[in-house]
Amino acid sequence: MPSRLLMRIQPKRPILARLTAGKHIMTISFVAPCITGRDGALIIATGPHLTAIEAKLRERCPNIDRKLQRGQLVLFDAELVLEQLQGEDGTIVPAKFHELIGTPVRRLVRRYGGQNCAFGEIVNLLCQRGEIAAALQLERMWNDLVYRHRFTLLCAYAMSNFSGPNLNQAFQSVCLLHAHVTPSEDYIELKEKPDDQNAMVASLQQNAKALQSEIERRKAAESALHNTLKVLSDRAQEALTREQHLYSNLLSILPVGVYGSYSDHDECFVNDRFCQIMGLTKVEIRIGGWMGAIHSRDRHQLSSSWPFSQADQDTHSPHHVGSPPMTSSAPAAVAPVHSEYRVVHPDGTIRCVAAQTVANIGPDGSNRGFIHTVMDVTEFKKAELDRLEARQAAAEHQKLRAEEAEAYRRQQDHWIDALCHELRNPLHGIHGNVELLELGLKTREAVLGKPIIAEDDMGTLRSQLKHDAESIDAIAKCVEHQKVLTDDVLNLSKLELGKVTLKQIEFVPTETLTSCAKMFENPAARKSVSLRLDLPLSCPTVIGDPFRLSQVVINLMANAIKFTKKGTVTVGLEVVEGGDAETVFRVSVADTGIGLTRSERAGLFQRFVQPGEGAAGGSGGSGLGLFISKGLVELMGGSIGVRSKKGAGSTFSFTFKARNVNLLKSLSEMGADVAAEKNGTRSASAVVIEKVLVVEDNVINQEILRRFLELKGYVVTVVSNGAEALSFLETNGIDLIFMDVQMPVMDGITATIEIRKRETLADNGSGTSSSSSRPRVPIIGLSGNAREAQAAHALQSGMDEYITKPVRRDSIYAAIDRFKTYEKTSLSSSATFEAAGCANRNNVC
Repeated sequence: MPSRLLMRIQPKRPILARLTAGKHIMTISFVAPCITGRDGALIIATGPHLTAIEAKLRERCPNIDRKLQRGQLVLFDAELVLEQLQGEDGTIVPAKFHELIGTPVRRLVRRYGGQNCAFGEIVNLLCQRGEIAAALQLERMWNDLVYRHRFTLLCAYAMSNFSGPNLNQAFQSVCLLHAHVTPSEDYIELKEKPDDQNAMVASLQQNAKALQSEIERRKAAESALHNTLKVLSDRAQEALTREQHLYSNLLSILPVGVYGSYSDHDECFVNDRFCQIMGLTKVEIRIGGWMGAIHSRDRHQLSSSWPFSQADQDTHSPHHVGSPPMTSSAPAAVAPVHSEYRVVHPDGTIRCVAAQTVANIGPDGSNRGFIHTVMDVTEFKKAELDRLEARQAAAEHQKLRAEEAEAYRRQQDHWIDALCHELRNPLHGIHGNVELLELGLKTREAVLGKPIIAEDDMGTLRSQLKHDAESIDAIAKCVEHQKVLTDDVLNLSKLELGKVTLKQIEFVPTETLTSCAKMFENPAARKSVSLRLDLPLSCPTVIGDPFRLSQVVINLMANAIKFTKKGTVTVGLEVVEGGDAETVFRVSVADTGIGLTRSERAGLFQRFVQPGEGAAGGSGGSGLGLFISKGLVELMGGSIGVRSKKGAGSTFSFTFKARNVNLLKSLSEMGADVAAEKNGTRSASAVVIEKVLVVEDNVINQEILRRFLELKGYVVTVVSNGAEALSFLETNGIDLIFMDVQMPVMDGITATIEIRKRETLADNGSGTSSSSSRPRVPIIGLSGNAREAQAAHALQSGMDEYITKPVRRDSIYAAIDRFKTYEKTSLSSSATFEAAGCANRNNVC
């Protein structure tokens, strides 16, 4: 066998012995003292050497089997270990080294803290194969392991592995990695030629002496370096102590509880917050653990999901009773485990905890224990529960709203169907009566076509005239009915958009109610219903909106007469509360009609519901009257209600507030002052109106206006749009204009602005006042849009009055008569509209 060189790293016993196994000589004096004492030993050798070593040790130590069973002596086959250590590229895998060699070394050091030692031939095997780089890599790993765990390592090399001239550097590198290099004392199986043997021995001794000299030199340098390192180590230890103190303080004030455990000693770290959350003291946790504080229902679930299981009873150190078990051999790549559980304090208080557990990985990649952090989330859980309850309540509320919306949609659909039915009814009446009038026209033509009209023919004409009058009256009622439906829809839209504004003018409530009652004298008489008024003898004059008051009273009276077949309808008024600033009135409308049930009363004052019928359409109408009345009453600062019994009639009553006259100057006086200040003194001369221009694109409306005006003797000119009106006015004079607002080519607003602009330019060009030049032509706007915003826009553009369609003949004549008394000078549009608004309040307001 080639000569061997025994090398030790930090040897503690320079004892050498021989072991003869066949033709092989091995040194076991290095290992035997550890085995005979209380120290541990690790031997990694080839198969034959391993067998010889075990046999020799049995001679020295009779109880070797017990030491092997107890783990004090560990024997590994070097070839098998090397096969596991090397990767596919031939290099040593560090993780495998720490697992196969580092683990048993740490176990020996932990259990047998004396002078442990290890003997290895793995590096020698690599040198025999010529894998010098891998051998040096393995030696460095051995050195790092020795530095960390403080044990003595002995390596054996065959000198023949470095016999080549190009291996001197490799030999020196191997030797420099060891603290001592000693040639073996005996050699066998040397080469047969004595000269070769002598040369090998001489070379070996020469190399050993040179190497020993180098080692001695390096020892001196090492001693100096050791002193320097000691100084640096002391400083580093001081810095480490300061950092540990700093980290300890930081962990103690963290709002998160921290518990740390270590597998290599029976110690743990617990900060104050962890004790607060668990309801235990540090002493209680160190002695009895903290797992007992976990709620019994959560304890099993927590232990089943714990990442550090007690898989190997021999590989983990004793841990605290009641603390989670752990192993030092657990995989280093254990992912953090998140868990939630409840903690029961000694006083019975239950706290909710969110926890995270991570492995405490050492520098060598091994699992040294675990770190468990906890956070008290009790308040968060309560807030989350409140949020869930709020979400559930919101979901239920949303569901209720959805059901209400669905009910509203069905109710609205039913109302739309009923409204369409109500709109078709007057259309059917109009269409039927128009056909009857056409038949009557043919009858009259046939009679008048006779050369001689007999007495019977005269009777036929008289009878037909009666039928025609009935048809005209029916058409008028149908038109009025359609107008009521249209006004209800428009009023509903304005109420919902908040566009309804109350006027502030002087009025006497008793006079307003009397006027409303007169409107129903004929309908009540036709049904043989007695109409009564229960009004105070004296009533103060107040400031408010009599038109909105009339609208509510008319609605209630219309319902009362509609649902009263016989009996009486009584309208009452009383002063509820009087003061210096305002007066509160109560208006009641009582009838002896069919009355209402409790369920019918519950549905009143809602959209699309009529009294006595439940849903719109049962007795005609839009089903919006009471809902609109409720909105108007609330707008006037009051409330509305009903008292009724089925079959015994109903009493609808509401309150409203009005300001006293002595607090505020009436709007009519203010309007007069503003108009007088703006326009100066008005001329008393009257305006003569003879020629009228009608600007209207609808042919039917053109004919209606033309005939209305010609019946009064006016000269009428009709054009179809604003552009034609401007062309006509360039060459013709006119006394008054009826201007439709919406027309093709040029609308009425644009045409009015252009007319006023031309009048201004003409006045400025003549250098005279408007009274001596072209007079301001009164312009009356016509439109189907009854919104106040549209009316205000029309008046601001220069129109003097605004009438909504359908226009009545009386409204046309009344508007012309008002302008006959106005002066020729420029009129105040706002003042005119205030006056016109009163006359046309049912159309505009």
